[in-house]
Amino acid sequence: MVGNKELMEEIQKIKIMLTAINLNLKRLLTQYDESSGQILLSHIHNDYVNAIGNYVASDLKERLEAKLPPSCGKREACKNVIGDFLHKNLRLIRQLRVNDDDVREMRREFDELKRNNAANVECLQCFKEAELLFERQIQLFRSLNIYSDDKSESVDLSKIPENVIVNEIFEPLANVKRFQILKALAIKERTFSDMIQLTGLQGGNLLFHLQKLLDAGLIIQRHERGDYMVTEKGYKILKGILGICRDLPDLNIVMFKA
Repeated sequence: MVGNKELMEEIQKIKIMLTAINLNLKRLLTQYDESSGQILLSHIHNDYVNAIGNYVASDLKERLEAKLPPSCGKREACKNVIGDFLHKNLRLIRQLRVNDDDVREMRREFDELKRNNAANVECLQCFKEAELLFERQIQLFRSLNIYSDDKSESVDLSKIPENVIVNEIFEPLANVKRFQILKALAIKERTFSDMIQLTGLQGGNLLFHLQKLLDAGLIIQRHERGDYMVTEKGYKILKGILGICRDLPDLNIVMFKA
């Protein structure tokens, strides 16, 4: 929590910055022509993103200090690794445009960061906090209108096939046990015995839920009495659901606090 003294200092800095912007505007408007207009826009953009960048960088530092457990022996190392990654992303604020390739590369780097540094369950919890901060950065890019990930494009919702979507996606996943099974199989192949331990279901009850997922083409069985595994369709549906959770603030918060 920022104290009153720090808050007043921050307000004073913003006042000084706004005064400087105002002086720049007055100076440039007195010489206004087409080239001056470009300079004006450049000055406004630079001052604006600098102010936002400085604030977000400070906020990141405070949140990492607050969220990473003080008793962990890897705290400082993880704080530096995560902090470096998040601060590097902030440089994109200075661009007029962030494209999907930029965001995909950031997600790839984060996944690699997690694989290389999350050694145990406690580490995974810290990286959940880090991922939440990362998604806040993506949301900031959207708010600044420098990244849209094609969300602004018009979509003809009338073309969605209701019966197909309900029968092949919603209905098969409208059960906690079936959703649990699909998530588990997306991580690795599992036997029928594994499924019993995972779900707590026995015999016919488990077979009923597995058959629902098999009929929908979300999972397959290698051969009779063989291991179960997720299909490409099932995996893509899970990735789509994850994307929805990331885009909806309420679900995002619940997901990363779970």
